[in-house]
Amino acid sequence: MKKTLTIVFICAILVIVFLQFNAEPEISEEEALSSVIVENSHDTGKVDILSISKRWGNYIIEWENEENCERGTNTVDGHTAETIRGEVTLC
Repeated sequence: MKKTLTIVFICAILVIVFLQFNAEPEISEEEALSSVIVENSHDTGKVDILSISKRWGNYIIEWENEENCERGTNTVDGHTAETIRGEVTLC
């Protein structure tokens, strides 16, 4: 009985994790891109989007500003369009 209950519990956890991993963001891709562009735009240069992907209901956006010598990755919340985590590297 304990073994069956443990297996059912582990399967339930795996299903929940799988559903969370494949969750669709509530905001559009354009909203996420615009959030990153506004946040990383400066007087010098233009922000170019290198790639965008979805993970755990959020957007992972890689960007670059060659003229300002910056490059980074932002994780944008799929519900609020706010940056959860941002990483920037300078030349």
